[in-house]
Amino acid sequence: MGFLQTTITVNKTTSFTPGPAATIYLIDATAGDLTVTLPGAARDAHSIYEFRRIDAGAATVTVAGATDSTVSPAVADTINGDASTTLAAGTALCLVSDGAAGWYDLSSTGGGGAATVEAPLTLTGTNPIQAPLSVVQNDTGTATAPLVLALTHSLSSGTAEAGLGAGLAFRLTNDDDAIRLAATLAAQWIDPAGTGELRLTAYDTAVPYTVRVMPTGVFVPNASAEPAAVDGGGVLYVEAGALKYKGSAGTVTTLAPA
Repeated sequence: MGFLQTTITVNKTTSFTPGPAATIYLIDATAGDLTVTLPGAARDAHSIYEFRRIDAGAATVTVAGATDSTVSPAVADTINGDASTTLAAGTALCLVSDGAAGWYDLSSTGGGGAATVEAPLTLTGTNPIQAPLSVVQNDTGTATAPLVLALTHSLSSGTAEAGLGAGLAFRLTNDDDAIRLAATLAAQWIDPAGTGELRLTAYDTAVPYTVRVMPTGVFVPNASAEPAAVDGGGVLYVEAGALKYKGSAGTVTTLAPA
């Protein structure tokens, strides 16, 4: 049986066994090799532990399954099918118990390797930075990052006050070209005084369509073409500055003139 876990972080410099007192362990192996011996997978059913190596030394940090004597007969727990794995400097490992005799890695796409802990992103100038938040591999083995965290400066000075933006970009291929984007959701300063806005953008091939939520109101751009009727509902859109509604039968009603 597992126990209720809360997110508590502790630092470790010597060998240890994780327990219910913490879920995130910051490991500093500067003083030498150490071993993390996991608790019994059956006893800690569905528990999750995260281990982060915060030193840059050459010592070996071993994460090992234990022989679980809390069940009968006793079983030797594994990590992704292996008796143990190592945690290199600058990496992290997130493990979940299967409630039987195994721990499985949530921090990588497969195998017993640990995921790299990325250094903080530093943004200078006006160039955007993109960091994949998810990776999907199709049946041909091609990896795609459909969800991307994007940081960008909107103005040339490169200061946060002059227009720092952050958002999520949804794309359908591993290409950075804007034509590959399906949609973006971004929050951005629009002037040095700190006025912000939220932007929702959908792409028709390379053409963006952006709705802007501003402190002074909501801006809806002109549609590139009259939308098709949609069964089961209607479509609001702007044409030449006029707000219009198209019902499921194809009838267009002007709600507000330009």
